[in-house]
Amino acid sequence: MAKYTKNIEIDLRSFLRPSRVVWALRVHTAARLACSVHALTLSVKWNWTEGESTDGGVVVLGLRLCGAVWAGAALQPSTAAQPPHAPAPPLLLRYVLQEGDSIAWERSAEVPLYADESRAAPVLVARAPLAPHYEPDAAALHALALFIAAHD
Repeated sequence: MAKYTKNIEIDLRSFLRPSRVVWALRVHTAARLACSVHALTLSVKWNWTEGESTDGGVVVLGLRLCGAVWAGAALQPSTAAQPPHAPAPPLLLRYVLQEGDSIAWERSAEVPLYADESRAAPVLVARAPLAPHYEPDAAALHALALFIAAHD
């Protein structure tokens, strides 16, 4: 018998405290794996597309990106001609068991996700791939960030 999995998409704009949604995912994963919540680490897949498995995770929508744009399969520096905020692609969030010393990818950057544009309330930190010409130091200078967009 085939296992049926439904894609779970969550628009974070519809929650008063989106950090609780992320925490609930962590708690649910810990219960499913019968481990401590502290044994888990967040895995983020950028640019999730319909049809890809969401096994054990959720797809989050309603995000905007500052300091860069998503193009192809990586973050690229935004230009002065572009708006200050760009739409972010759907992110697949999953909690997975930590594997000893986690290795940071050389061509990536940590991108904090905030509850709103003011950057006052952090929700999580997502590691994102960088385009070959976008150096991690330059990405840090651009103050990359995601935030939950206001409802239109």
